[in-house]
Amino acid sequence: MSVSTLTPLEVALDHIRCGVFSINQEGRVWRHRHLRWNTVLDPPQRAETPVGNYLTVSVWLDGRVRSIKCHQLIWVYFNGPIPEGLEVDHIDEVGTHNHPSNLQVIPHSENIRLGYERRGEWRYGMRLPRNDTEKVTEMKALKAQGWSYRAIGRKYGVWGTTVRYLVNDAPSSRRVTSGGRRHG
Repeated sequence: MSVSTLTPLEVALDHIRCGVFSINQEGRVWRHRHLRWNTVLDPPQRAETPVGNYLTVSVWLDGRVRSIKCHQLIWVYFNGPIPEGLEVDHIDEVGTHNHPSNLQVIPHSENIRLGYERRGEWRYGMRLPRNDTEKVTEMKALKAQGWSYRAIGRKYGVWGTTVRYLVNDAPSSRRVTSGGRRHG
């Protein structure tokens, strides 16, 4: 099979079969050989690299480095292919916790729904839990004490205009759709 017909995930699985990578029972990916210099690594090194909220493994494909999310690689290694239309989800919401018992496959729509239930919704560039207006109440109290929108924004890590919208109960003009795009 030509290299160009392989996906990065297939290359990583091939690296496991050839002894370049291994995955232990805790869901950690280890590198045993360095292909570029054709050297054996003793002791083995962690192959995972943090990217955003997830861990990735890099492989060479068609002369370029390609990354695979570790949780997808671990799911396929322990459970077989990811069924069509499903994606791998972390049960405990921690994207770096790739223990096989912490992974499940669910439809994208369910993953989005769980994300809203677990983490809340985006409002004005700030993540606020559903039906929990404690932060907004605190912001209103600070504004009543004479704080500027900008100072309150610095305290909460958001823009002053975000605070102005929240304090004045303005309707949301920026909400996230199920596709992850903002509109409004």
